[in-house]
Amino acid sequence: MENTVKTVQKSIAQDANRPMPERGKFLVLEGGEGVGKSTQLQFLAAYLHGQNIPYLLTREPGGTPLAEQLRSAIVGEDVDEMEELLMILAARRHHIRMVIQPALDSGMWVLCDRFIDSSLVYQGIVGGLGLDVVQMWHRMAGCLLIPDHTFVLQLDCALARARRLDNRLTCNKFDQRGVDFHQKIHKGYEEIARKNPEHCTLVPADGTLEEVTAALLDRARALFGLA
Repeated sequence: MENTVKTVQKSIAQDANRPMPERGKFLVLEGGEGVGKSTQLQFLAAYLHGQNIPYLLTREPGGTPLAEQLRSAIVGEDVDEMEELLMILAARRHHIRMVIQPALDSGMWVLCDRFIDSSLVYQGIVGGLGLDVVQMWHRMAGCLLIPDHTFVLQLDCALARARRLDNRLTCNKFDQRGVDFHQKIHKGYEEIARKNPEHCTLVPADGTLEEVTAALLDRARALFGLA
């Protein structure tokens, strides 16, 4: 993944003498392990490039050197759900402050692999902390930046597991958890999307890459008036 901090700083420096740009859009792709988020983000980025829309690709946990260090601990260490949440919040606050908000303010569209809904599902619903607790900690940490829209890729858990094991050289602790865990993640995202239909779209990911991309782009065009 590109150095997002330097990319944002370069863009802002280039635009320093231009009129204040219109705020960029913040789009997030969510879903369980192995559903194809990273691949679809690349297709969405290519589409924006073809539309001459400046964009930035990033991910969570991560997006800054500090947040990437925290990511390594989150996905690799034996920590409980509250410890995961606190580390994610530290990474997220830094990511928002150093990368996401400056990029949006400079007029760039930000395409992010995971954001707040991951915490609501993984630590809140499946981890047992509860949605209210996760939301409270986000308020306390100042991490309440709301995406313009979130697309949730949904895929049968068995197929997603096969993709994870086939396509990854190394598996993190989430990849290695059983089918029951991944089924709960799947249902957790359905719950979040059902409660927030105006901000969240479920996208079936069991078709071909082209079919999933087409569904994703059709929804993005309809939402933002793109060609």
